[in-house]
Amino acid sequence: MNKQYYVAIICGHGTSDNGVWDPGCTYKKNGTTYTEANLMLRITKAFVKYAKANGIKVFTDATDGNKKNMNRTIREANAKGCDYYISVHCDYSGAPSGTYPYYYKGSSKGKKLATALNNAVKKDMGLKTRKIAASTTLGEVASTNMPACIFETGSIKADLQMLRYDYDDYGKALAKGLCNFLGIKFKDGTSSSSSPKVPFQVKAKMNLKIREDSSLDSKDTGNICKKGTIYTIIQTASNGTRGKLKSGAGWITITDKYVQKV
Repeated sequence: MNKQYYVAIICGHGTSDNGVWDPGCTYKKNGTTYTEANLMLRITKAFVKYAKANGIKVFTDATDGNKKNMNRTIREANAKGCDYYISVHCDYSGAPSGTYPYYYKGSSKGKKLATALNNAVKKDMGLKTRKIAASTTLGEVASTNMPACIFETGSIKADLQMLRYDYDDYGKALAKGLCNFLGIKFKDGTSSSSSPKVPFQVKAKMNLKIREDSSLDSKDTGNICKKGTIYTIIQTASNGTRGKLKSGAGWITITDKYVQKV
């Protein structure tokens, strides 16, 4: 019987040990402040979803709103005996575009893990890599009892559009990299027969709100799809009722009440 791996998949920032919210790096654009904690939470949730779909046992802080910060997740991952530790971050606004994974210096498995994650992201997301770096001082690779990787997904400014809108694809790419590292054949595990094949085009029957992600209660971007205009859908939610716009603007409802398929 194949081993079931136990992997800590952590959103790199959240509530500190003293109860204070730690947003990580921040970037303000057009009156909206984006935080590392909130952007990475959605990528981490997607990563967890696809990892679990492939039979990986996961310890994470993402499913309860990253209410644990790094010191606590390190302690808990060590106590639980996780096989590997992966923390998802993004880089500050002054950083150039590209990934920047870290592993503990001298850890061959940590380096292989970082490389596998990075190769999958480069392939699926088209991001360049600034460097795969070794560290002896960063807590999440230095204080964990297992091979670990801090994965800097990109710059909060230069890569904002990808981090903001392509979080599900990014999480899937990370899960593919983890599966490759563990020798597991990746399966999507989230597709539904009710979801139409993409890409396809729709014409809006009325003005439609565009939301940040596939959930109906996700944040309204403030933009709309205009009635009578044709849009291209490049991804659908698992139940087929929500669609992601090719423009990268966000998600709309794609049921017959709201759109006509072209």
